[in-house]
Amino acid sequence: MAIENEVFRKTLIDTCKLIPFGFEKKGNGFFYREAFMNGQFSAEIEVDGKGNLKGHVWDNDADEEYIQVHINNITGEFVSLVREGYEKILKRIKDECTIPQQFLFPQSNRISNLIRERYGETPDFPFKKMEDYGVFRYPGNGKWYGLIMNIPFNKMFASDDESLIEIINVKIDVKDRDRLLNSAGIYDCYHMNKNSWVSIVLDDTLSDDRIMELIDVSRNLIIGRNLSLQNNAWLVPANPKYYDIDTAFKKRKGVDWKQGKGIRKGDTVYMYVGSPVSSVRYKCQVIKTDIPFVFENDEVRMNRLMKMDVLQEYRADYCPFEKLKQFGVNAVRGPRRINEKLKEYLDNYNEQTKQD
Repeated sequence: MAIENEVFRKTLIDTCKLIPFGFEKKGNGFFYREAFMNGQFSAEIEVDGKGNLKGHVWDNDADEEYIQVHINNITGEFVSLVREGYEKILKRIKDECTIPQQFLFPQSNRISNLIRERYGETPDFPFKKMEDYGVFRYPGNGKWYGLIMNIPFNKMFASDDESLIEIINVKIDVKDRDRLLNSAGIYDCYHMNKNSWVSIVLDDTLSDDRIMELIDVSRNLIIGRNLSLQNNAWLVPANPKYYDIDTAFKKRKGVDWKQGKGIRKGDTVYMYVGSPVSSVRYKCQVIKTDIPFVFENDEVRMNRLMKMDVLQEYRADYCPFEKLKQFGVNAVRGPRRINEKLKEYLDNYNEQTKQD
């Protein structure tokens, strides 16, 4: 593995920190040069506009690149000293200009963040010899519904390419297997039951939204149908710039609202009112779904409605956005399921407010 890849493993370069560190803007990217070993060598580091880094070591006396630092089978005391000096510079850049990541590749980290936002669940890393393998479990029974791992390309495909890729294994309904395997980016499962699991390559072949749909299926299969129906609770955003939320929900019974994907009759919906309120304001129960309604303008597009009864109105200071963050919710961009702890907090409103 290249020395740069090893040092910057599982990090994301924060380009906002490069210029304060000492980088110069160069086209769409950044450039940094630093002499070491009493000026005999210089490290030259380039970061492109996407945050990809590459580095060179320049022999100032010979006025040529010192390629030996990048050839692993070249050893010796002198080349080791040059590598050590170069690595110290790279590590300083890493410490001051990067953000730690759980996984190696951008889509892997985005998917992990989306799982945390949607369910409040984070991966654990139970394998000592495979410390980068992250397992996602349903906390109610400890069962896996996702596994992100990095493997050599030639472990998945017939190739001599040994470069690393990352995949996520998800559970599927067996009847969907053939259809899914005809989709780009989805393959026979690596190292797990090929009848009930598939592997998805996390290289942006599939969109984040599509992968999250498959994760939703996997998680529900792990939970079991009865359990998943018992706690189908959603956080749904509403923008007060476009809707008079308070007037709409004063009706209490039979409130019509845009239906989110996956929401069913009997589900619980907690309405989050956006800025400047930025707080959960209503608890509702869905009493009817799939009501035809076609509407579109610059702000919203609808093709079906759901009907809800309002069960509870919350004080604006009970569950503001900062409180949601404590339960793993860092964004409310669309309908999303909530975790048990947040549901318990919202359902205990009357008891909590009595104590206050």
